[in-house]
Amino acid sequence: MTAVKSATSSDVAAIQRFAQHVYTCQINDENQRRRFLERVYSERSIQRSVDNEATAFYVAHKGDDVIGLAHFGSPLTEECTDRKEIHRLLVHPDYTRQGIGEHFLEAMVAHYKSDLRVRQFFVYVPQVEESRAAFYRKHGYQRLSTQDRDGERYFYFNLP
Repeated sequence: MTAVKSATSSDVAAIQRFAQHVYTCQINDENQRRRFLERVYSERSIQRSVDNEATAFYVAHKGDDVIGLAHFGSPLTEECTDRKEIHRLLVHPDYTRQGIGEHFLEAMVAHYKSDLRVRQFFVYVPQVEESRAAFYRKHGYQRLSTQDRDGERYFYFNLP
């Protein structure tokens, strides 16, 4: 079983290597991929995400390599105490269907368990990513089409 833990500054370089590998498989256009990685997965951007107290950043390791990551917290466009957004949840293609994504979802719930204000988690899933939508449905997330935006479907999970 792969352990999921809070990311630290010492994970930043491994997170960058992980992102480079995953997005090399997903984004064929080299210029588009480079711009995306520079913007979202630069050392500075990852460090800000890891240090941001309004969000949580978790990683899964195999040896020294990051094989998955999850970043969640307040929605980027609003201060929100009762619902939290899954900003990123990625698992290396060689390690999918091994429970790592589920461990990230469990870590997210545990992270906010003591904050009684948090009642809901949500995520936007691109229309073209049916396997990702199926993953969230499998874990109890429901779609709310009135919240869809720009080719992305809105899924939410209410805490009991």
